[in-house]
Amino acid sequence: MATEQPGPAKPHRVVIVGAGFGGLEATLGLAGAPVQITLVDRRNHHLFQPLLYQVATASLATSEIAWPIRYLLRDCCATGPRSRPCSPR
Repeated sequence: MATEQPGPAKPHRVVIVGAGFGGLEATLGLAGAPVQITLVDRRNHHLFQPLLYQVATASLATSEIAWPIRYLLRDCCATGPRSRPCSPR
């Protein structure tokens, strides 16, 4: 009777919804773990809203408070970010 050898264990899948401060920190915190990470957000950029008024008064450029999520996670091993608009079913 032959015994079946278990195949290689599949990594757990982690889905993080939202690329705000919490979502980005969770993604970066899990970067070294043996999990497959997917980050989902409606937008493809991270916006630091406390400085938004300075953009409105032309004290700062938009590029100084909004960064692409892919740029922020360029050194991370995440499978995302995947940015698609949410549509109600």
